[in-house]
Amino acid sequence: MYYFFYIPVGTELPVRKPAPAVIGLTTLNVLWFLLFTYCPPLAARMPAMAFDASHPLLVNSITACFIHADWFHLFGNMVFLATLGPALEDRVGSGRFLLLYLACGMIGMAVQAEAWHLGILGAGEPLILGASGAIAGI
Repeated sequence: MYYFFYIPVGTELPVRKPAPAVIGLTTLNVLWFLLFTYCPPLAARMPAMAFDASHPLLVNSITACFIHADWFHLFGNMVFLATLGPALEDRVGSGRFLLLYLACGMIGMAVQAEAWHLGILGAGEPLILGASGAIAGI
């Protein structure tokens, strides 16, 4: 792994072919962020799309993997996805990569929800969003 001031910029693993799943996930994450940030009717629906730890729904554990809180949150997740994703997708294939991304995102939401229920995250609002769990799994 190669770093530039703690930001990953590459891996030792060669990538043999393009990574359509990484490109698609990055595009989808950026588009959803722009829509939910700059389109007021959609921005009002963002809490309904986020994962609510007090009332968990399977569909919200998936939609929350594509919503980000701010530019820094989006940028950090997309840098790690763009750096680490292509090598993994090259090894496991696009379909398995997408399944792994979603599974890791759902597991991340479940772990955060459990931490909220145990009081580890405090007694704040139980809404969870972002692809951080999915990216950490990747």
